[in-house]
Amino acid sequence: MGFVITPQWVGTFEKAQRTLIQNAWDRVLKNLIWDKFVQVQPSSTLTELYVWLLETAQIYDEGQGGEKSFDSLAATFFEITNKNSGSALKLTRNEIEDNMLKRPGMTQGGPALDYAANWARQIGGASAYWPQEKMFELIKAGEGTTLGTAYDSLSFFSKVHPVNKFDVSKGVYANLLSGAPSGIYPGACPIDMTNAATLAEAANNFAAAVAYVESLTQPNGKPRMLKVKYALAGQSEKKRLHEILSTRFFGQDGSTENVLTSYGIEPVTAPELTTPGEYYLACEQLTSEGGALIFQDRSPYVLTSYTPETQAQLQLRKEFLWSYDGRNAVAYGHPYLLFKVKPT
Repeated sequence: MGFVITPQWVGTFEKAQRTLIQNAWDRVLKNLIWDKFVQVQPSSTLTELYVWLLETAQIYDEGQGGEKSFDSLAATFFEITNKNSGSALKLTRNEIEDNMLKRPGMTQGGPALDYAANWARQIGGASAYWPQEKMFELIKAGEGTTLGTAYDSLSFFSKVHPVNKFDVSKGVYANLLSGAPSGIYPGACPIDMTNAATLAEAANNFAAAVAYVESLTQPNGKPRMLKVKYALAGQSEKKRLHEILSTRFFGQDGSTENVLTSYGIEPVTAPELTTPGEYYLACEQLTSEGGALIFQDRSPYVLTSYTPETQAQLQLRKEFLWSYDGRNAVAYGHPYLLFKVKPT
C-alpha cells in the first residue's frame, strides 16, 4: 500500500508520532525515582549562576540593648551551562510512499511507518528516562571529578568538605562514609549480608550513619537540622534495606523491636546501582535551599513539525527529517544533602 505525501498526511503522521511519544513518556514516568533526589530548576538563558549565602548569621545576646553585633556574610556560587540533546527520525520520500524501509545493515526490510512508530515509542521513553540517566551518571562519578566538582572544588562525595570554605576553623564534614571511625565520624556502615552478618548488626550500622548525618552543623555552629528522607541502594541490597526500614521486630525469637521503622525513611532501590554493599542517604530538600543534585531545564523535548509546508514544497523533498530536541543540564548541588555509605 502506498502513501501520497500531502500536508494533511504529514500533519496526521506527526500527530500520531507525538501521541506515541507522550504515551511512552507516561508509561516510563510511573517507574522513575529521580525526582526524589534531584531538584528541577527552570532556566531562561544559556548559563545560570547559582549563588547561596552560607549560614553564618545568628542571634547574639545584647544585654539591655545598644550592644549590636554584625555578621560577616559569606556566599558560594557556581554556574550550570545548558546543553542540547535529542535524536531524529529520517525517512526518504520513497520509503514513505512505498511504506518499505531498507537500510544498510538491515537484513530484511520492513514497513517504514512501523519503524517510525517504534522510534517514537523508544525516543519517548528515552526522553522521560533522561533525567534519571543523568542523575545516576553524577552519583556514580561522585568520588571523582570527571563530571565536575562540588562548589568547594572537591569531589562531590568527600570526607573533607569544609563547613565554611572561607573559615577553616569551622572544620570539615563528610558525605562519604567509609573506612575506620574517628570521633563522631562513623566510617563504613555496612548493611549487606557479607559485612553485617545479622539484621541487628546491619540496623545498628545504618542507625550510626543516620545519626552522623543528622548531627551536622551549619557554618554558624548551629544544628543544620537535616532529616534523612530516603535510603537508596542497588537491587542486591533490596531485601536487607527493606528489612531494616520495614521489619517491626527481628531476632531469633522476634522479640527485638526495630526502632528504625519509626525514622520515617523510605527505602528506594534502583537497578542502575550495581556495586554490592553501597547505599546512599538522601536528606529532605527545601524548595528555596537547592538540591543535592540539580536538573536544569532550559527547553523541554519537542518534535519538530513540517505541517505548514505546501504541497509543492513537499513534492520537492527527497527525504523528511523529524528532530526531537531539548536543552538541559545536570550538576552537583549541596553535598550535605546526599551521603554515600560504603561497606568497608
